[in-house]
Amino acid sequence: MNFIALFCILPLVFIVQTCKSEKTPLILIPGYAASILHATKENQTIRAYETYPNSDDIFQNHLLCIYKDGYCESTSASDGWKIHSPMEQHGLYAIRNLNPNSTPPRPYFNDLIDFLVNDLQYEPGVSLFGFPYDWRQSTTYSAIQLLQYLNKIKIQTRSSHIDVIAHSMGGLVTKTAMGMVNSKQHNIRKFLSIGTPYTTGGAGWGINFLKPSNLNNPNLNPYWIRQLVINSPNSYEAVYAALKNEEGSDLSPNKSKPPRTLIGYTLNNKPITVGTASEMLEIVKDAMKDCKVSFGGNIHSCEFRQDLLNTIAKTSYEYRRTAISVDHQPAQYFSVMGVLVNTPTIFNLLDPLKDSSPSSELVMQKSATLPSGFVSGDGMVTKGSASGDGFTTCRNCRVSFPKSHNGLLHHKNTFKSIRHFMGHSCKWDGVWDVTIMNSKTFKEYIRVGQSAWTAYSKTYDMKGKVWDDEWKGTLVGEYGAAEFTWLMSRDCLTFNGSWRYDWIQEYQWSGVRVMGSECKMNDTIHCSVTGGDGERQCVFGYWSGTCDVVSCVDGYCLFNHTCTPCSLEGGYRKWSPVFVLVGMSIVTVVLFTILSRRNTRQ
Repeated sequence: MNFIALFCILPLVFIVQTCKSEKTPLILIPGYAASILHATKENQTIRAYETYPNSDDIFQNHLLCIYKDGYCESTSASDGWKIHSPMEQHGLYAIRNLNPNSTPPRPYFNDLIDFLVNDLQYEPGVSLFGFPYDWRQSTTYSAIQLLQYLNKIKIQTRSSHIDVIAHSMGGLVTKTAMGMVNSKQHNIRKFLSIGTPYTTGGAGWGINFLKPSNLNNPNLNPYWIRQLVINSPNSYEAVYAALKNEEGSDLSPNKSKPPRTLIGYTLNNKPITVGTASEMLEIVKDAMKDCKVSFGGNIHSCEFRQDLLNTIAKTSYEYRRTAISVDHQPAQYFSVMGVLVNTPTIFNLLDPLKDSSPSSELVMQKSATLPSGFVSGDGMVTKGSASGDGFTTCRNCRVSFPKSHNGLLHHKNTFKSIRHFMGHSCKWDGVWDVTIMNSKTFKEYIRVGQSAWTAYSKTYDMKGKVWDDEWKGTLVGEYGAAEFTWLMSRDCLTFNGSWRYDWIQEYQWSGVRVMGSECKMNDTIHCSVTGGDGERQCVFGYWSGTCDVVSCVDGYCLFNHTCTPCSLEGGYRKWSPVFVLVGMSIVTVVLFTILSRRNTRQ
């Protein structure tokens, strides 16, 4: 880290540290059970999650929830202990490795952080931050904290905008925060979600209430994890999200609609049907009414918080049935999804839970339920749920790879997507000195333009898709149509490639970027767009051919990277008050005229 960066983050008393970052600050937001939690009392600090082999005592004494006024207050709160996520290393420590300095390690955002720092030159504390949070709490509570954190980072970095990358439930926290305030208040410029369950968490979320789970960590005791689940506000929001109709739509509270099969649950070998909201709220409670767990010689009932489900589920229902409005959305949205991994959508509960020891609980995880329905997804989140984000500020913005839910965080294609989406890929805009090697070798200057995923050139009528510094497409040469490939170097200054006709051998070409003098690097120039203002970027001395929207004038809203009349948001017309008044005036005049003529005749 250079001297300036170090100076920016040195703690000073009574002074708010600020430092202007050359990059737009980027915040990483983890998913469920993916932030380290500490228990702190005066000068004592205990790592409460994850930790082992003493996880049983710590869960029982510190992490179990006492639900009060929408907040999960830990069992040890009366003794002065407070649960929080540590903010060391600018929030990155608590999300990099969930079990640091211990065996086995639990890597989470570690590969992503290394990629951002080493490949994209983000600096922790200057342009890169983490937002760990107490994932037991309601998503709404975490969203409020996120808004406060966004404002803090904006002031600290003296930046007008913030970028966000979120995984899994972290995407829901981010979307909830954006729904609370408009885009000029949350200032999120680019938002990239990875494997976020926007419409449903899948049947597995509901199963967590019916049987123990160890959060995919065999070192954690499933019994105490389950006790944590059934008293955490966030868990009830998650299980509510799993209650969907078989075709994936929200459950309808309209009694006039016939009951439909509820995806994810069967009781007594018969599918659960639901027709009203009240029936929906009773489903999990009914499924658990005879549930008991034997642990350590003591028999425990499967406790269930009807008050939590009633309050949180109804709130969640109202939120989910209303799409986030355009003026609350980020300027750009992107999504990375996992596919081709069998994702359970229906579980059959074979028997009531009858565990007698922690070891048998681990066995029961495989025997108590059997998945019987699968769809494409990442093993935890279905593709339909991950793509049901509802964002309209999106154009060619959703990509998918055959990886698991957490595997997406370590996959090279995810990193390529981030490089492209966050604007760190090389741009093809500009002039290239190209050497063409076919029957003879010759040189030619080729000017290229780029827009989003597509690059093009009038020379040879070249056009095609761009992905991670590779341009592939078609051209028209002396022998007709041909396919070509250009692969750019990491310094964005040279390329090598090939082109071929269907019936002729492959030819080679290479190019060197011509440094222009139209403009200077990082300069921008104003350009006009319908309903707003835009700017062109300077790419290696040449102005980009694309005018990127920066802001919209009053009456226009950002929609799909363009300024669209706000009355046309989302592709449908909303009647404005002016239209309503004009319409009422016309109707009034017509009625008055008709009545006047009638009176005259009489």
